[in-house]
Amino acid sequence: MDKHNTKLELSVVYIVKNGGALFDTSLASVFRWVDDIVLVDNGSTDNTLAIARNYQVRVFREPAHHEGKLREQALAAVRYPWILVLDHDEVVTPELQAEIQSILASTPSPAAYRIPFRNHLFGYALHHGGEQYYKLVLFHKDAIELINTSVHARYKATGKARTKKLHSFIDHYSYQNLWQVITKFTDYGMRLARERYEKNEPLSLKKLVMYPLHMFWARYIKDKGYRDGLLRIVLDGAFAYMEWLSYIGLLYYQTVHGPYRRHNRHV
Repeated sequence: MDKHNTKLELSVVYIVKNGGALFDTSLASVFRWVDDIVLVDNGSTDNTLAIARNYQVRVFREPAHHEGKLREQALAAVRYPWILVLDHDEVVTPELQAEIQSILASTPSPAAYRIPFRNHLFGYALHHGGEQYYKLVLFHKDAIELINTSVHARYKATGKARTKKLHSFIDHYSYQNLWQVITKFTDYGMRLARERYEKNEPLSLKKLVMYPLHMFWARYIKDKGYRDGLLRIVLDGAFAYMEWLSYIGLLYYQTVHGPYRRHNRHV
């Protein structure tokens, strides 16, 4: 692949397990205009590493299933203080590329930027029920701190850092097919169960029964997910399933291992 000579001193970081064709698409959306791409591979068994080599990505391997620790490792590996964080199924639009280039061309002081995301379900863009939102994924290292949790770790602006919003989208192809959705939310549910167990969260019948139902109602009815069509029942049902599974998993941990103690960390 030919590279352009002028690239931003910006590091793009990925944490990926079995990214597949979408990872190729995501890399193609940044490769020609950034100077450093870092991949922390979380045990891929598909062609993820071969795809990374095509784009001259710097690869680090880490088998741990703790999102916060993986993101910590990725941040430690970057070459530049300005960082864009992407998942394998997130694609930078040309409009967003131009917006980022304009920002960094002005050599700004440390800041953090929230970027709008546009989620897709089975290839269709979603517009309601919490599926368009902003995430803090572009920042200077001195402007953020990592909220280090095992599921959905995130970045938070430090007290003095400026936080701004960009206008252009990242297209997020998070929900690709039914099997992938079930697998994704099963993994999330079990990791949330572990997190709740380690926090010694109390369990109740209300949480087992009502919380999943409320999750579906809040997304599909209250937040008007139904406006995206009947397919939203699949997605919002998956969120309810994740919530239910997290409490079934919590019940399992509490029944088999008892209250969480430090000496239980090996379970």
